[in-house]
Amino acid sequence: KLINRLSKVITKCLLLNEEEIHTKVGNKWKNADFSKPASAVKSLDYETNTVTYRDYRGFKGKVKIPDVQKINGMSHEELIEKMDLDYSDLIDYYGAEGR
Repeated sequence: KLINRLSKVITKCLLLNEEEIHTKVGNKWKNADFSKPASAVKSLDYETNTVTYRDYRGFKGKVKIPDVQKINGMSHEELIEKMDLDYSDLIDYYGAEGR
């Protein structure tokens, strides 16, 4: 009798201590595109389970930088001299890369 009771107690303990096994079901989002970076996600619609992505078309034009000499007739070096700046001061302030 003791063995039967002990086996029942052990069985109940084992059944109560069993952890529920979770399995990965898949992707919740219907139109998820894993080739795009996470930063491209604009918004998530939890009602329809859809993802809205940002439109990255890229800039294909050229950045137009005005020619300083045409505007005021001075070169970059002459402007810096007129502003009483030293190249080494500029490099110290902006760094060698000219950030």
